[in-house]
Amino acid sequence: MAIASGGLWGLGLTKGLPKSIPAYNTDYIFAVICEEFGIVFGIAVIALYLVFIIRGALIALNARSRYLMLVAFGCTVLITLQSFIIIAGVIKLIPLTGNHWDAIGAAAISAGQINVSAHVVLIAVAA
Repeated sequence: MAIASGGLWGLGLTKGLPKSIPAYNTDYIFAVICEEFGIVFGIAVIALYLVFIIRGALIALNARSRYLMLVAFGCTVLITLQSFIIIAGVIKLIPLTGNHWDAIGAAAISAGQINVSAHVVLIAVAA
């Protein structure tokens, strides 16, 4: 509902109603982004994740050893799966509640210092 209310270009920064979204500051941050900045910006966020996936795969393919390739690929897959699960749950492709997805935070956009710190370390290890 929040994604649709934002429209194509969004309502504007701080003009949305994120408090009507459950867990708006953690798992449903993608809905808030789309409500305030629009679907175009939401698609841009997804495009940045796609760039990250491609770049991570290229880093893994160009690794010097098999071990480094597996580490880079594993870090990329971990962040990719977390992002896909959260974004797909927000746009209702998969159910986000009532299953084991509750403990997964969206990579780099969910709130939480531990989550962001862990993903910075994963990106550094993959690079």
